[in-house]
Amino acid sequence: SRGGPPATSPSHVAMPASSARVLLLVSASLLAAVNAMHQNPGCKPHFHTSEDLDDHVDTATMVPASVTLDGAAFGFPSDGTTEKNTCDELAAVGADGVIRGVSSPIEQGFALGFIATIGEPVHFKYWNGKTKQEYEVEYDFKMSKNAQLGSFGKPLVLNLGKAVASTKRKKSATKKEEL
Repeated sequence: SRGGPPATSPSHVAMPASSARVLLLVSASLLAAVNAMHQNPGCKPHFHTSEDLDDHVDTATMVPASVTLDGAAFGFPSDGTTEKNTCDELAAVGADGVIRGVSSPIEQGFALGFIATIGEPVHFKYWNGKTKQEYEVEYDFKMSKNAQLGSFGKPLVLNLGKAVASTKRKKSATKKEEL
């Protein structure tokens, strides 16, 4: 038997680069399912995270976030709905129009995790479930590795721009081949 720390020691845990890539690909593939789990019963999801995000491996989070319209608090959590019954959503959208992540409601507003590529521009959209209206968010972000937008000490307040026609279903710039 050889000496040294046991095989379970963190100093002996090794993962080939190809395994790390597979882990990231699995994570991207599961993102849509994870987002769907956080949709409230009785709400029809407006935004849908693309299932074709395997080429994007960097993640960021926005938590907590809330929105304003014309300088006043708007929608969840200021409209009387709670994290248990709101149908409002925030979505992260890549420059290609593909939805990279959809929020989950939390008591303080929204929690949003998303996937993109470092340096890629990401913009955001908001869906108001009560009025059934989609809005542009006046906040753009240049993707950086493991970015954290907002904190519980300093929540991110996003200003809404104009109401827009729905863009909810753009899933991918390319089609997957059917097997």
